[in-house]
Amino acid sequence: MICIEKIEIEKFRGIRALSLDLKKENFGICGPNGTGKSGVVDAIEFALTGNVSRLSGRGTGGLSVRSHAPHVKERNEPKLTKVTLTVHIPSLSKFTTITRTVATPSDCTFDPDGQDVRAALEKVSHHPEFALSRREIIRYILAEPNRRATDVQELLRLDEIEQTRKHFTKVANSMHGVKNTQEQVLARERRDLLQTLELDEWISTAILEVINARREVLSLPLLEKLESETSFKEGMLTASKSADAPVKKTEAAADIEQVNRTAISGENESTAVKRRAALEDIRVLIADAAALRRFKQQSLIKAGINLVENDACPLCDTEWQREELLKHLQAKLQSAEHASELLSKLNSNLNHIVGEMNAYIDVIGRIITWSTKLKPALNTEALSTHKHTTEKSVQTLRDFIAEKKDIDAVKSVLVSEWWNLSKEAKNNLNTCASVIAKLPEVSDENKAQEFLTIADEKYRRVVKARLEFDTANTHSKVAARVLGVYQERSDAILETLYDEVADDFTEYYRSLNQEDESDFEGKLTPSAAKLGFDVDFYGYGKFPPGAYHSEGHQDGMGLCLYLALMKRTLGDKFTFCVLDDVLMSIDAGHRREVCKLLKRKFPNTQFILTTHDKVWLKFMQTEGLIKNSRTFSGWTVDTGPRVWRHLDVWDEIEESLQKDDVENAAAILRRYLEYISNILADSLQAEVRFKGNGQYDLGDLMPAIIQRWRKKISDAIQAAKSWNEHQEEGRLCELLGRINDAQKRKELEQWMVNPLVHYNDWANLQVDEFRSIVKAFFDILATMRCETCEGYVELQPRNTTAETIRCDCGKFFINLRRK
Repeated sequence: MICIEKIEIEKFRGIRALSLDLKKENFGICGPNGTGKSGVVDAIEFALTGNVSRLSGRGTGGLSVRSHAPHVKERNEPKLTKVTLTVHIPSLSKFTTITRTVATPSDCTFDPDGQDVRAALEKVSHHPEFALSRREIIRYILAEPNRRATDVQELLRLDEIEQTRKHFTKVANSMHGVKNTQEQVLARERRDLLQTLELDEWISTAILEVINARREVLSLPLLEKLESETSFKEGMLTASKSADAPVKKTEAAADIEQVNRTAISGENESTAVKRRAALEDIRVLIADAAALRRFKQQSLIKAGINLVENDACPLCDTEWQREELLKHLQAKLQSAEHASELLSKLNSNLNHIVGEMNAYIDVIGRIITWSTKLKPALNTEALSTHKHTTEKSVQTLRDFIAEKKDIDAVKSVLVSEWWNLSKEAKNNLNTCASVIAKLPEVSDENKAQEFLTIADEKYRRVVKARLEFDTANTHSKVAARVLGVYQERSDAILETLYDEVADDFTEYYRSLNQEDESDFEGKLTPSAAKLGFDVDFYGYGKFPPGAYHSEGHQDGMGLCLYLALMKRTLGDKFTFCVLDDVLMSIDAGHRREVCKLLKRKFPNTQFILTTHDKVWLKFMQTEGLIKNSRTFSGWTVDTGPRVWRHLDVWDEIEESLQKDDVENAAAILRRYLEYISNILADSLQAEVRFKGNGQYDLGDLMPAIIQRWRKKISDAIQAAKSWNEHQEEGRLCELLGRINDAQKRKELEQWMVNPLVHYNDWANLQVDEFRSIVKAFFDILATMRCETCEGYVELQPRNTTAETIRCDCGKFFINLRRK
């Protein structure tokens, strides 16, 4: 693997130009969401692999690297989008510079170049998991077992095992489906022959008895066995004339008799039982329509469970308590799985009914054929309509079996007596029967020949269907056995591997929580396309991580499992890793242990860590995990991330003014105000004029912020009066005075009132003139900031009528609720 010496990013994603000197050491990047931290992560991945996971993974739709990796203002000039990495290759003791542009993402240049350099970096491109976000790490913890198996095997480069298993499973399922189809064909062909023989059951002796009775008429030797080679016509020298006639009187009469019998007595008992069972299942599904809907949403629900990270729905951002949302989704999934079992049974019954209806349709079709062959041809319009209606009913059942759609239509088919003939159809049938009956009678010998000819033809179809079923059944058994053996062997190998990973995971997690979980254990359990993951909960048993452990503990588990997997994957080649905001919810009590774990267990790995939590950054610095860091304090389309180093923004502005550089001071102030106004507009719930394009500038936000701030302080004064808090009332009045004073200062007021006097004009001011603007903004913002934690205030609670104004540490506290 590699270590990064330096990163240079030009016009990539949200970054216009940025250079970071990492010096092959651990490096921290801190900043609020939306300030460009992940853009650095994307740039590193792009330089090393030519890809950006955020633009090509699951759920990215029509996104692509070529179209959406360039900066939005350079989207038509991909050749200008460039990332350059200076890296060190420990195995070669060499430095090289990698340069890649979006115009040719599959190609990159190396300086210096060489086969050994290219070979080393080719290995890096095969391990894009060096950069993981929290969402990607936590998926190993909260994922469904089948999804976890796939993700972990991809990480361990064992995905070929899963691909092979999927192939064997696909073959086994396909063979099982072919077997079921051939079984239905065999049953239908047997049923057709039995109807011709006027038998109810497939009993060889009974079949031979019927056949031999006709052979006796023809003085032919009696058949002793019913085998696949058996010919009912054996010994017949010539066929009867009636057997070659356009209409076979005996067969046509048998078909007509069968339809008449079905029209009178209805379906057979076996089909009736299955139809009643199917109707009951349909009633259950209609009564619980949500279950069927959840069955269709099953894959979406599973994906949703994997994506739940915060107290909100990952799809629509509706606010939820995370644990309640997971419980809700699990309940929906359980309902969907119950519906899946019900539908499996229903499909089996419907397939049987479809087979019976198809056999009935075949008979009707033959009668229509007989009718058209008679001289003159008979009218079959009503029979054809009945056949077409029945075929539509069959298609309705098939559509439901395949796509689970239109359940009400399926119910209508099941409650209808599809065998009932209309008056016109009965007339068609009776007319055909009458004409058939008037056909010339044939001798007993010719009847026997015709019977044996028809029966032998149908028996040949049975033999063929039996052969095809036996072949399909054998293939199905072999495929199932191959799948079973493969799963058994692969599970045994994976179990050993996962035990080793689990041991490392357990060790790492214990080191993070040694004060209260020193006996903690984790277990990875592989089984047919699944990977179970259970962890100890304070000695009360092993449960899935999402069952009882907090989000902070789950984040810790995600990190530990990832590190254990990477150790197993790369060993001592694990020299480089990017953790993109993966530690955001680990509680403060364990942050020091995380730093120690990374330092102690992975001393030769360069970690690049991004976080939006300044406290985390301080822990990483004080524990010696990182020496260098950068803070992103804002972002704009024009400039990209605003990189703050160690100086406060106001000190930077003053430093520029002392150099008589008003232009630079104005640019710093502008960017900072753009950054902070977005935060304050949200924190104070400012009433901003809506823009359909969502583009709000300083002129939209700052006046609304100040107006909202003055209104809330006025509300607080009234609340203090209602409680007779005279001292608090005085303090708030003094605060409101400071706000009004800052607002009314000429420079600020003029800028707010006249949008044409834009902040771009600040660069033309004199130093002292611009200082007065800086002072006005500093003073107005100071009224909204806590002097203790230096954080800005916000209205709380956020989702209902605000009752307080407070900062993060609670020192700045104003009551809004009246007595």
